[in-house]
Amino acid sequence: MDEFEVWLRPLGDCCRIRVKGATNAGWLLQHLGKTFTMENANSAQETHDPDVFTFDVPCDTGNSRSRLEKTLSSMREVNLMMRPE
Repeated sequence: MDEFEVWLRPLGDCCRIRVKGATNAGWLLQHLGKTFTMENANSAQETHDPDVFTFDVPCDTGNSRSRLEKTLSSMREVNLMMRPE
């Protein structure tokens, strides 16, 4: 799989992840599901760009947010882009 950009934006008790491409989004959800409880992740396709997907991952503590950032950073396929809080 080629490298793709993933944007991460902390939103209080969750983090919003934005990724372009259905294949990339599916791959990312599958791999994050190995570490995080993803059945609680809300998934939505943005209407202004049908190829961009966002989903919220519960991050109820600073530790889980840090763990999410480290997990994404460790994936060689992911180019992590931080968005301002």
